[in-house]
Amino acid sequence: MFNLEIFLEDIVVTDVNKEDLIYIQKWINSQKDIDESFNSKPLQFKEILERFLEYYISENEIFLKITKDNEIIGIFKGRVEFKKTNELIIWYFLIDKKHRDKGLGFKIISKLMEYVQKNMNITEFSSVAAEGNYQGIRFWRKLGFEPVRVAKNFFKIEEKQKDMIVLKRI
Repeated sequence: MFNLEIFLEDIVVTDVNKEDLIYIQKWINSQKDIDESFNSKPLQFKEILERFLEYYISENEIFLKITKDNEIIGIFKGRVEFKKTNELIIWYFLIDKKHRDKGLGFKIISKLMEYVQKNMNITEFSSVAAEGNYQGIRFWRKLGFEPVRVAKNFFKIEEKQKDMIVLKRI
């Protein structure tokens, strides 16, 4: 678990705390109608609590809320690996549908990568996308990420197995 606080114009990126979980659950469920990679079933509180506990008990997990005017407009989930090279693996990044396609996601991820590079000596960055998530893959490619590997049948979405595309910043 990391303690992060990043300011970008009127956007604040900070750690998720337990009190945020119900708001994050509602926010994620409000976004499902515009993201084809989502399972159409509503996210249950138990599921978001499990993700929070993974983050809370691990010193390498990052779980962030992105707010504007004290309202959640995005979330970020990742993991830092300190091995031969220090790497940030981005598992999940979602920006509110009304803030998309305006460059905000690009600015947030760029600022976050700059922050962890400077403060945690991170030198490598990876992300993942579900097979068929063309918008997500296009987003990561704009940030300099390229597909490097495919994990077969990693995700189960709508009762269908989907591959996970691993992208690495080149």
